[in-house]
Amino acid sequence: MKLKDQVKEARKRKLERNKDQQAKKRQRLQKLQAKKLSDELLAEVAAEREAELQQKSFLAAQGKHTTFEDDILDDIGTVDEEQQKDDLIIPLERGVQVRAVKSETKKSLTLAKRAASFRENALFGKNVKRMSGRDQRAMVTKQEKSGKSKLVAVS
Repeated sequence: MKLKDQVKEARKRKLERNKDQQAKKRQRLQKLQAKKLSDELLAEVAAEREAELQQKSFLAAQGKHTTFEDDILDDIGTVDEEQQKDDLIIPLERGVQVRAVKSETKKSLTLAKRAASFRENALFGKNVKRMSGRDQRAMVTKQEKSGKSKLVAVS
């Protein structure tokens, strides 16, 4: 009887702890939802990225031949650098400027992913030592004779 009561109490405590954790999680998610960027802002960022991709593809399609049209237009005086910069900035109501920088958006690897990539490199990377079957067998027999192939017993 005593054991059953202890088990019941443990279950009740666990349920209470889980309910508290769920309530805290809901509060945390509501706070995050309040800090979430607006859909308009996210749409503008997506549009900017799309424009950058189109510009890159256009430059790649042009080839390596480069013409300096900006210098010609600057000499005439029709294109102003400040005006070009103003054209590149997307005006927002909140006074926020949107930037899509690769170094800011790049996420670092987690510890598990770094360990997995290290293992992958160690097993299948460029610097894996290759041995013939004869050399491998010779190394195993040498280790057996020296006693290094035996497992160490922990007492």
